[in-house]
Amino acid sequence: MVRPPDERGRLARIPPQLYVGLALIFLALSFYVSRWAAMAHVFAVGIGVVGLVVKILVDRPRPSAALIQVANPNLDGGKYSFPAGHVESYVAILGFLWFLACISPSRSLWRALTLIVFGLMIALIGLARIYSGEHWFSDVAGGYLLGSIWLVLTIRFYDWGKSRFLRKDSSEKRETGEGQGR
Repeated sequence: MVRPPDERGRLARIPPQLYVGLALIFLALSFYVSRWAAMAHVFAVGIGVVGLVVKILVDRPRPSAALIQVANPNLDGGKYSFPAGHVESYVAILGFLWFLACISPSRSLWRALTLIVFGLMIALIGLARIYSGEHWFSDVAGGYLLGSIWLVLTIRFYDWGKSRFLRKDSSEKRETGEGQGR
């Protein structure tokens, strides 16, 4: 994967807990929703690559510590501000999980909490990135736009595959008698 260099010319490091978190989400979706939902989640994670390509092409500087208070002035060497990566990732990844919870037939407390928590996280990440001085408003707006486009593509990918692959699984279970009340 192509990553932008940091302030010393090295490739930026991605924290290992990110990989663990994504793997846990993949496994949870595989066991509790469907394998196809887990595959669509992998598609949603693709926003990281798309966003990185856009960041490298645009190469917009981050807010300067001389203009505003910045939490981490050396982040990405002060470059790669547009679009806001956290925002696009939250919208695409958490947005897809929000979508899965929304279409779930279950009407439980966990579903309601999932919708509220993920919705708040998506809504507030943009404000947090501006407040910390890591991004301009336009970077955050671009992150919401790119993340939303990727979320729509992910949902369409999920719907496309669901109609093709999940129907086959259901018909095989009916023919073999699996999944019937025992």
